[in-house]
Order: sequence, then structure tokens, then C-alpha cells
Amino acid sequence: MLRIGLLGLGTVGSGVYEAITTGKERLKRLLGEEVEVVSILIKDSRKERPNVPQELLVTDFESFIARKPDVVFEAIVGVDPAYFYVSYLLEHHIPVISANKELIAKRGQRLHQIASQAGTWLSYEASVAGGIPILAALKNSLKFNHISELQGILNGTTNYILTKMSQEGKSFSDVLHEAQALGYAEADPTSDVEGWDALYKLQILAYLITGSWEYSSSFTCRGISEVQAWHLKAAQKFGLTLKLTASLFRTATGVEGRVEPVFLPAGHPLAQVNGVTNAVMVTGDTVGQLVFQGPGAGKHPTASAMIEDFVFGHQQFKTGCFPAHPGRFASSEVPAPALDSNGTEQKNGAEKHQPSRHHREDYVIAFWQQTKGQREVERLVQNSQGEWLYCEQTEQFGTGLLRMTDARWREELICCPEVTLYPVLINGDEWQTTALESIQTDVESPAYT
Repeated sequence: MLRIGLLGLGTVGSGVYEAITTGKERLKRLLGEEVEVVSILIKDSRKERPNVPQELLVTDFESFIARKPDVVFEAIVGVDPAYFYVSYLLEHHIPVISANKELIAKRGQRLHQIASQAGTWLSYEASVAGGIPILAALKNSLKFNHISELQGILNGTTNYILTKMSQEGKSFSDVLHEAQALGYAEADPTSDVEGWDALYKLQILAYLITGSWEYSSSFTCRGISEVQAWHLKAAQKFGLTLKLTASLFRTATGVEGRVEPVFLPAGHPLAQVNGVTNAVMVTGDTVGQLVFQGPGAGKHPTASAMIEDFVFGHQQFKTGCFPAHPGRFASSEVPAPALDSNGTEQKNGAEKHQPSRHHREDYVIAFWQQTKGQREVERLVQNSQGEWLYCEQTEQFGTGLLRMTDARWREELICCPEVTLYPVLINGDEWQTTALESIQTDVESPAYT
């Protein structure tokens, strides 16, 4: 019999417990042995849990370990004390299935080392995009493909907020309060709205694709707290919608990752992903473009991901097939990362990777307040060798669509508070040949040019 331990009995932990207890026969058929929950570590013993036998609950880690679990599901939040728990378990040859994206993003490298040295395994499908099996796809189904780019909507809270703001014209603060009331946002929503939650997930995806943790420390992060309803309304005339996207791509100097609010044209695969839904778009050199979409959080989708992770990991480990290094390569000694800009593998330095062109610096939407903001936009356009495609002004506000030839506009994000800048992420030429042609006649030629 496999003895199961649960670290945490919140939304995710209770979902895992329910899935195990109601699916015992199914698990027995899949694993070839019975499964039983024997220990659950909780924080508050005063909280009523009518559907869980009291004899399973413990409030200290020593008592939890004393029940001798064979496998542990970790469903708590943050790095501490989760890192202590998980590292201890792995050191004592106990495999761990985690849903803790912050823990994996910040301590994943060390935890994998511990697991490898102890001859056990760590898995964390549920840490990214909830019920979407994106990590499994990258580890097991896309081994042959070189991944040229990844884009995703990885946070359901911010996607819900931006969707409601766009569709109903509500303010950021009003929709945030609504999301909190519905349970989509935490009482302290900082990690979600400032982009940190999506950043942790992007760092994990980067590891799965490249086989290295080294790139993720330089990833940039920008949230949605500065977004205003009139920004979204003004951009609708261009056929654009705002999403908090997480992107991974190769540059001339390595691998770059960004979490940021980006305007997408209607034809972009992520543009119509609304509400709390998550989606990940992966481009491979052989398979082409794949889009994975589904519930990114919640009790049952996340529990489903953890149970599937458990079944796969246990089956693989029993047969001796579970890889010590779960990134793209079987060994970290493989010299070149899998993220490739041109679909060719670097061999002995003979073929050099060229940075892929992602249209990221081509188009920018600027929103500003008169009059100081207007002067800042003038300076921005001059510094970044910009070209005006559209400009509209009122007594209070201004909106401009710009084509840039110099990426220095990004430096202005922290330098001019009177101006809010968003990149426009173009995926192909369709938007350029339709929306741009239709607005060319509206271009004003003020003193900016």
C-alpha cells in the first residue's frame, strides 16, 4: 500500500484529498497497489473540516513524518517553511508532488539536486497553469522540437480583471474588489496584479525548455496596476485587446523572459482568452504553433494536475525511467539550450543562433496626460527613432500609436510617469495590412514629428 501525506489542506490540498479518497479504485488499477492518505499537516486545528477524519490531521512536521508517508503532496504557499519540508522529504528518499510555483521558481535547482542525490523524484505540473498539462507536454511530447518562442496568459486573476475592464468599462479597483469577492483574487493581490505569480511560472517554463535555471534571474516583470479603463477603450479602435502576457524568446545575448501587459490584435491566438482561463502558445520548429488552453487554477483542476503528476511519476520511477534532470535534455551537460531561434541545433560552434524577430519593438501605444506628458512623448519618439501612425488628443489626455526602430523606448517605462507605454505584440502581418491601413488617414502631424 502506498501511504500518502498532504502538506496543507486549503483549496488545493482539500481537492487532492477528495480526488484520492473518491478515486481509490481508479488509482489502484493505474498503480497496481492501494493508496491511502495517512497524514495531513495543517496550520489551524480550530478550523472545522467535517469531511476529513480528525485522526489524519497533525499540526507539526515531526508528527507528520512519524506517520511514514511514502509519497507527499505539497500544497502550501511560499518558500518558507515549504523549502524545509520538501528538502527534508527528498533527502529521506520520499518523492514530492508540488503545486508551489514560488518554491519551485526560487529553489527548484537545489531541490532537483537533492532529489537526484537521494535517488528520488520531485514533480510540479500543477505549479504552472493549473489543469493545463503544459509541463508534461514540454517534458514528454515535445522532446524533438526546438522551441523558438513561448507566450502565455498564466494568471487567471489579472486576465479576469482585464477582461471585465475591457468589456464593461469598469475601473481597475472596482474589478479587483469584485474578483476578491468571487474568490478569484487574494486579500493581498500583490503577487497577481504586479505580475510576480506569472513570473514564477515563466521561470519554471524556461527551465523545462532550456534545461537551465541561469536565464530566469534576469527576466523582467511589470504588472497591471497602472492600467486604466480609458486605455482599453482607446485601443479598441485599433482592434487591440490588453493581456498580461508571459513571453520567452531568444535574443542575441541569450534567453529573455518578460511578464508585461501587452496589446494583442484580434487574430492573435491569445487575444480571445478571457476570464480566469489560462493559455500557453508554444512554437516548435517541426510541429509549428500549439495552443494549450484551460482552467489555470481552482480546486479541482489543480488537484487533477497533481494526481496525474503522481500517477505518471510513480509509474516512471517504478520502471527506472524517471529522468534525473527533468528539463529538455536528459543531462545538464548538453551544451546548447533547447530554445532555438531558427530551428537548427548548434554543433561544435559551427552554427550561430540568430535572434528571432518578434515584432516586440515595432509598435507601441502611448497614453499621456497633457501638457507635461505631451512633451515626454515628443522626447520618447525622438530618442527611439519613432514614427507616428495615429494620434488623438483631448484637453486632458492623448493617445498615440507609434512604430519604433529603436528599443530604447523601454527605458522610458520607469522614467516618465506622465506617460503609460504598452507594446503591441504582432503575430504575423494580418493586423499590419488591415488595421494600420484603416487608420493611416487619421494620422495627425503635430509638432511631435
